[in-house]
Amino acid sequence: MDRDAHGASPQGDEMLDARVPLANTRSISFGLGFLGFMAFCSYKGGALIGVPAIAIYVPYLAATMYRCRLKISAQSVEVGALLYRTRVEMSQIKPEEAVVLPDGAHPRLRWSKSSLRLPGLQLGWFTSSRGKSVFAATGGPKGRVLIPTTGKHDLMVSCEDPEAVLEALRRVGR
Repeated sequence: MDRDAHGASPQGDEMLDARVPLANTRSISFGLGFLGFMAFCSYKGGALIGVPAIAIYVPYLAATMYRCRLKISAQSVEVGALLYRTRVEMSQIKPEEAVVLPDGAHPRLRWSKSSLRLPGLQLGWFTSSRGKSVFAATGGPKGRVLIPTTGKHDLMVSCEDPEAVLEALRRVGR
């Protein structure tokens, strides 16, 4: 399928298709630290644990960081990658209430219900300081968009261009 510079298809079914920036200094540093620790454990006699952990976890973590996407279409909003992703029908989205969160502002993610949570990377379902569950795909406290829904959980997503996300949601909501 052909796409324009913004990732939208010529038919206009996708309003936005953007990568969620989970690969950042903190998440990559943690991944490299984990790799070094597992390599050390493998060297010191823990090869039965270390080698399989490296062979499975490191590629999975890298794929998650680089494949996480936010897709907004006329039918739904999809966010996430691999095991941690969700799709919310547009009829459940409240586009007029979506906001760009100031850096470090609430809601704060609390307990993990099912997630991948590392320094600089939060992906999955969490309880939040707002009381309602949140599906988060964030790479830190900057550039986050909160997308309220009428469903069981809201969406919180890190974006390189948060204003473009709000614009796409409001275009679909009209």
